[in-house]
Amino acid sequence: MTQSASHREVILAGSGGQGLILSAILLAEAAMLEGRNVVQTQSFGIATRIASDLGNVGSVNILALGTIAMQTGIVRQASLEQMIRKRFNGAAVEQNLQVLAAGAGLGAS
Repeated sequence: MTQSASHREVILAGSGGQGLILSAILLAEAAMLEGRNVVQTQSFGIATRIASDLGNVGSVNILALGTIAMQTGIVRQASLEQMIRKRFNGAAVEQNLQVLAAGAGLGAS
């Protein structure tokens, strides 16, 4: 992450399925919710194209988002929680909110 008084740049990189891309979308939408200008882009791999169950995608990445939010202040945890409620359904909402809170707890340590 690079930043100045008015500009922050976050790069999330990895390989695999939908988790990292979904995490980038959640982070971008949370920042937009807070009134920030955001540019977000992604590159899709084969695992992303064939995965279909969004309920269990990216728990480790959401854990990392909680840690990032706590340590950097780039977005508020409440904004990420709102985006999780928007993107997930059923039991996956509570599961991902718990994972986000655990990540925030790691960031506070």
